Order: sequence, then C-alpha cells, then structure tokens
Amino acid sequence: MGDLPNLGPTTAAWLAVSGVFTAPYMQRIGVIPAIRAMHLVGFPGSVVGAYALQAALLGSGRKDLPAYEDAKIRRLFATEVRVAQPRYTVVAVRRRPGR
Repeated sequence: MGDLPNLGPTTAAWLAVSGVFTAPYMQRIGVIPAIRAMHLVGFPGSVVGAYALQAALLGSGRKDLPAYEDAKIRRLFATEVRVAQPRYTVVAVRRRPGR
C-alpha cells in the first residue's frame, strides 16, 4: 500500500488491520468496500478519505477526479458505509512524554 500517493501510514495500517493489504486487492474489491471494512472494524472512514483513495488508485490527485466519480463515491458511501454498524470501537491512547 505504500506505493499509493497521498496514503499516509495511519490509513495504510487501518486498511491492513481491516484486511486490505495491497493496492491491487483494493482495486479489485473497490474503495467503498475497503472503507466499509475499516468502518466495521472501528476505524473512522470518511467520504473525503474514499475520494482520496480512489484518486490514489487512479494515480491522480483528489481534485482531478471526474464529477461522475465524485457522485458515485458519495452515493455509495451514503448507502453502504454510513449505515454499517461498527463491530468494535478503536480508541487511541497516547502516553504523555516522560511516563
């Protein structure tokens, strides 16, 4: 997943924990099922994140996505991700320096 542009280490780790380990696999299943998998495990997934992942898979920037891709992602996100109930809630705990 590290070869995708604009994909940070945190999102790559969340995708891996969700079962999405490679870019070809995410291309095969689609961005929305990948975001839904993250959401079901308890990680936050957003429509903006879905836009960014789709743009990364296409090798372009977020603002370069065609309008029909934006509309498709927005519609699928609303119907498939927002309605999914997470199985777990992941809480990040940061330790204070010096402890």
